[in-house]
Amino acid sequence: MPENGERSGGTPEVLGFVLNALREHEQELDELIGRLGDAKDRQASINKKLYCEVERIEEKLGALAQNLDDLKTIADDPPPSSKEENSPVAERNNSSNLQPVTMKLTHWEDFRSLCSRADRVMFACDEVNRTLQVEALKRGQLLIFDGALPNEAALLKGWLVEQLEILDANNVLDGKLSLVQNGQT
Repeated sequence: MPENGERSGGTPEVLGFVLNALREHEQELDELIGRLGDAKDRQASINKKLYCEVERIEEKLGALAQNLDDLKTIADDPPPSSKEENSPVAERNNSSNLQPVTMKLTHWEDFRSLCSRADRVMFACDEVNRTLQVEALKRGQLLIFDGALPNEAALLKGWLVEQLEILDANNVLDGKLSLVQNGQT
């Protein structure tokens, strides 16, 4: 059996070693906790900025939706007129009284809803770039769609007649539409 002095002589060294190791771990843990707090603060700041950005985007989307509704109302509402002026011939003749407006749309559904039953529709396919341009004249307003070309270009005319609810397929022509104002194209 070892003497009492040997036992007590080894114990303080071991306890000192353990205490030093615990102090080092405590310092490391304090540092990690500080870094975690900083990361949490940075994340909270980022989240706040993202929330503000999302709110700003939602406001812009709401304004765009309202503008689109306003444009659709303008495009769908006929000008006030008498019963005699509501005939298709009178409507075409009166369309020149409207303020000329050109609307360029990039979403097919928007274009489709605004151009339903248009007076004339022109289209051009760019098969190299695989794009489609459709121009519609409705109540004196020019509406333009630029987008990707559908897969079957040969069926495009029939597709346009169906999508835009054109009553006479002869009103859908391959080409471009230009409005002439004061002798200028």
